[in-house]
Amino acid sequence: MPFLEKHNKYTDKERIVVHYGLETLYVNISKAIIITIFSLFLGITLEMYCFIFVYGLLRTYMGGIHLKTSLGCTVFSGTIFIISTILSLNLDIFLQIGIFIILFGLFIAYKYSPADTSRKPILNKDLRKRRKKISCMLISIYLIIYILNINSILNNFIVFAVLINSILIHPITYKLMKQNYNNYLVYEKMKKEVA
Repeated sequence: MPFLEKHNKYTDKERIVVHYGLETLYVNISKAIIITIFSLFLGITLEMYCFIFVYGLLRTYMGGIHLKTSLGCTVFSGTIFIISTILSLNLDIFLQIGIFIILFGLFIAYKYSPADTSRKPILNKDLRKRRKKISCMLISIYLIIYILNINSILNNFIVFAVLINSILIHPITYKLMKQNYNNYLVYEKMKKEVA
C-alpha cells in the first residue's frame, strides 16, 4: 500500500490490520453496489434494505458461517436478500407458523450463538456470553413485534431473518460447508498445551 509505505509510521502488524480493513470496506461497497443494482431493476430497493437491517442486526450478534470468497459471499448474500424480500412482499405467513419459526430460532440462538469463523474466532468468553444474550434478547423483541402484528411485511422480514440466521449458525451448516465450528476452542486448546 503506497500511501502507508510513504508515511511509514506504522508497524507491520498495523499495516496488515489497515490493509485488511480497507480490503473489507472495498468488498462490502462493491457488494452493496451490485445488490442495489439488482434490487433497483426489480423495484424492491427500499424494502430490501429494510430486510437487510432486520437481518443484519441479528447477524451481528449471532455470527455464523462465511463463504470463503468475496464472489461467493456476494452471490449468496445478494440471492438471500433479494429472494427474502420478494417472498416477504408476496407471502402471507400464518401467525402460528411464524411464531414457531421465531421460537425455534430462539432455541437455536440460545444453543449455538454466537457462531464464529476460523478467520475471526470469538476468543473472549465474556464477549461470547454477551453476544448470546443479545441474540436471544433481539429474537425475543422480534417475537413481540411479530405478535403485535404491526405490519405483515415487517413480520415476514422477521421470520426470514430469524430463519436464515438460525441456519447459518447451526453446526450442520458448518459441516455441510466443510468449515470448522467453535473455532475459539482451537485457541483454548493451544493455550492449554503451551501452559
